[in-house]
Amino acid sequence: SIGLSALVFVNVGYLTWMPAQLHERFGLSLVEAGFASMFYHHVTAFCGVLLGGWLSDRIARRRASGRMELQAAALLAGAPFLYWLGSNSSLAGSLAALAGFGFFRGVFDSNTYAALFEVVQSRLHASATALVTAFAFLAGSLAPVALGAVKQTVGLSSGLSWLAVVYVCGGLSMVFGAMFTFPGDHSRAMKLSPSGGQLVSSGR
Repeated sequence: SIGLSALVFVNVGYLTWMPAQLHERFGLSLVEAGFASMFYHHVTAFCGVLLGGWLSDRIARRRASGRMELQAAALLAGAPFLYWLGSNSSLAGSLAALAGFGFFRGVFDSNTYAALFEVVQSRLHASATALVTAFAFLAGSLAPVALGAVKQTVGLSSGLSWLAVVYVCGGLSMVFGAMFTFPGDHSRAMKLSPSGGQLVSSGR
């Protein structure tokens, strides 16, 4: 929940304010800013989703916590691109940062529910998904207001860079979970009988 909340918070903040950043800082028209803020990010996110799904399925065959570890790595690897997004002074640099951020966002997204279902009985999949998603949406709803306040004090560029801290906190929370809470939760889930409509864990 914390990791997904970090991703959604950053994503909502970026979707709200990135067109304004490109328009105000680099002089793009509103149409150009809207296109640039979405296209480069989502093209690489498409690649990240496909690669992340393929890779996590293979890692999870050898290590149950592999999906969650890959998500943690994606948040930590995406953080420098978020910092670069606000700190660089060129349009090309901003677009490259958007692309890198998008790629690792896609890697995380490919495992959002696959990782959750590693420790949740199948009869509770929808309830667990609803709880985690609602928590993330609540956190994400605060992002536009938070970045708006930062814009008025230290500037939007600084606010975008500080989104990297949110990614780092989310990534570290997932490292903690993978190391200390996942093993016990997964072990309990695996003891449930698949024939009883419970969790079925593939590849193990």
